[in-house]
Amino acid sequence: MSKIKKTTVKRLKCSKYGHLNQAATGKYSLSLFSLKRLTFAFLKTQRTREALVKRLQRRLEIAEKEADKAEDPAVKAEWSRLVAFITQTINSLLKAYDAVRFNEDMQELKSLIKECKQLREELNGEWEELEAQKQDLELHRKELERRENELAYREAELNRKLEALAKQQTGGRG
Repeated sequence: MSKIKKTTVKRLKCSKYGHLNQAATGKYSLSLFSLKRLTFAFLKTQRTREALVKRLQRRLEIAEKEADKAEDPAVKAEWSRLVAFITQTINSLLKAYDAVRFNEDMQELKSLIKECKQLREELNGEWEELEAQKQDLELHRKELERRENELAYREAELNRKLEALAKQQTGGRG
C-alpha cells in the first residue's frame, strides 16, 4: 500500500466521518453509512470553500481600495502585499474547487460513455437480428419465386395437355 493510501486509511480510521471495515482479505472498505458521511463532509467542504472565496473577495476589494488610498509608500507596499497574498489564496481555493468540478464532470462523462457503449451493444444486437430476419425473408422470397416458377411451368404443361385433348376431341369428330 502506498504512503498516501496508508495515510488516507489511517485518517479515515480515525475520522469522525466513518469507520473502515477490514474484511478477511485485509482490504478496507467503507460502510454505506460512512460513505454517506464522507459525501456530506465533502459537500460541506465545497460550500465552505465557496463561502471563503466570497469573503476573501470582499477583503480583496477592501485591501485594493486601501492600497489605492495610501500615500505612504511603505503602507502602500504592505497593502499591495496583502492584495497579492489574498489573490494567491483565492487562486489556490479556486484551483481546488475547479479540480473537484473537473472530477465530477469526468465521472459524468464516464457514465455517459458507458451508457453509449451499452446502447451501441443493444443496437448492434438489434441490427444483427434484423440482418438475420432480412436473410430469412430473402430465402423465403427465393423459395416463393421457385414455387411460382414451378406453378407457371405446371400451368403451361396443363394448358398444353388441354390443347392436345381439345385437338383430339375435335380431330376425332371431324
